[in-house]
Amino acid sequence: MLGGFVMFVMQFVSQQEKLAEKNYPPQGQFIDVDGTRIHAVVMGSGPDLVLIHGSSGSTRDMTFSLAPQLAENFRVIVFDRPGLGWSERIGENGASLTQQAEILMKAAQKLGADKPIVMGQSYGG
Repeated sequence: MLGGFVMFVMQFVSQQEKLAEKNYPPQGQFIDVDGTRIHAVVMGSGPDLVLIHGSSGSTRDMTFSLAPQLAENFRVIVFDRPGLGWSERIGENGASLTQQAEILMKAAQKLGADKPIVMGQSYGG
């Protein structure tokens, strides 16, 4: 009986996840970095400014209000950190902070930002 309940809950959660993905598709674009899909939102023009969200966050933390305001003076690039938001997880246990920094640096370079200003919030800083 417990097994049946667990299966029901797993099926329900899976359906809810698919519905959320359908109703709220990712903004922006995906960049392949060393075989890992990284999600980025780019807006504005000017000097490059990379925004990195904190733990358990996503690009939405930055694109809700902050990024559009900064985009008046900067080309703002907002990434989902590996394993969070729409970006793929790196490895079975996730990526270290150093690995995350390296992959986001490569993603920024692929978007033409070689020496951006980088601003992080909480665990993203």
